[in-house]
Amino acid sequence: MSVQVVTLLTAQPALGLNRHIQIGRSSEVRWEVWARELSHVLEGRNVLVFKPRASRLPSGWNVNLGGSWVNITCSGKGRAVVRLGEADVTGGREYVFSALFQGWNGYVDIKGGPSAEVWARWLSREREELGRILTPFGSTPAPRRFTNITKAPEWAEKAELYLVVYVPPIGLETWLYVETPFLAELSGEALWSRVNLALSEASSESEEYSGVWRELKFTLRVEGGDTWSKASLTVENLKEEGRALNIALVVPLDGEGWYLWIDPGTKLPLDSEMYSRTLNSLVSGGYLPTSLYPLAAVTRGNRTIGLAVPLDTPAICTFGYVPGMGFIVSYPVGLTGAGTKHARAELAAEMYVAGGGGMREVMALYMGRHEEWFTSSVEFPSEAGWELSKYCVAFFQGSFQYPAMARWAAENLKGKGVYLAQYILPWEYEPVTGVPVDSPPPSYWYV
Repeated sequence: MSVQVVTLLTAQPALGLNRHIQIGRSSEVRWEVWARELSHVLEGRNVLVFKPRASRLPSGWNVNLGGSWVNITCSGKGRAVVRLGEADVTGGREYVFSALFQGWNGYVDIKGGPSAEVWARWLSREREELGRILTPFGSTPAPRRFTNITKAPEWAEKAELYLVVYVPPIGLETWLYVETPFLAELSGEALWSRVNLALSEASSESEEYSGVWRELKFTLRVEGGDTWSKASLTVENLKEEGRALNIALVVPLDGEGWYLWIDPGTKLPLDSEMYSRTLNSLVSGGYLPTSLYPLAAVTRGNRTIGLAVPLDTPAICTFGYVPGMGFIVSYPVGLTGAGTKHARAELAAEMYVAGGGGMREVMALYMGRHEEWFTSSVEFPSEAGWELSKYCVAFFQGSFQYPAMARWAAENLKGKGVYLAQYILPWEYEPVTGVPVDSPPPSYWYV
């Protein structure tokens, strides 16, 4: 007697997505769209009881304490630890931590400025665990806010927060100022929610779905089938105010028996939330993680599912697994008010189904489908100029400080294979001009 075991992966029926791809007999996967809004996370209730005290202080260093601030004076090389306070927490929940930082010379962690980290000591009656939750970095001509989201371990009941300050041997007296540390549990719109979409258009090549979630209009176009599929998503802000969002394209799966390839040679069981290898997408001025590779994969037995993003339309994104959601590619998205130039965002991802070859097999399929993006050998001549894309230079960060330069770049670089990704670094005050971030937005040509 023989027994055949099959795996059935389906999206929840309420989503209404009909186009799927096969991963074996009677097995299929579909796309889902999830979203959360982070525009108002700093309006939550601060659960941190601020009671600062020095835990470790090198000789000659001083700590001045105020009702909502800490200032550490650093005499020479050394490392200090200051306990900021404690909070009651709920295990398994996400929290946002935020504080204002300023270094003695207008910098933190660069150009002679002191290095700083914030650590959480998660506690219960039986165990404890240390984890770094924030690393400020960049220009601080005035106190500048740094914010990060972290997750309490499932067993955690309390959190103690510590500020760690390190100064290299520069031979000067320096200082670091920290103000209004804030810890709040994410709730409501800041939690991931599945976006319900309905079929609006269908043909033999593709299907289109649409829906509205919290005054955001979603339009999803799905094409392909068999062992490949592409999802193209448009998100439009219907509110007059700007929005800070996380948008995810998701392959729903429960994680049991699956492994995530965090890089081509390393796979980990999907027993908790995890992400593929990431790096800092900002050369300076803060931390915004993005995946090191443009694709990721999950494997169970002799079946692999891959997610990938296109290289011809760059986007900051992270691949990973989130329990209750599935295998995801997540994008941080900022939208301006309805009817303005940047009130819409366009995102895309591809899904591949392969055998047991894991991430390397998905890479081969990805490169085979998009041969125009890859070459095996490139000679980089000195006269390359702006035609960087011909020579496999993935990105170049430039500053268009003057309107004439920005206009020239927009009009002349498009024909040379250069994609302009315009953005503003997340400073409280832009370090070159000193303009506060809550001032009226700059014009298109100024950016």
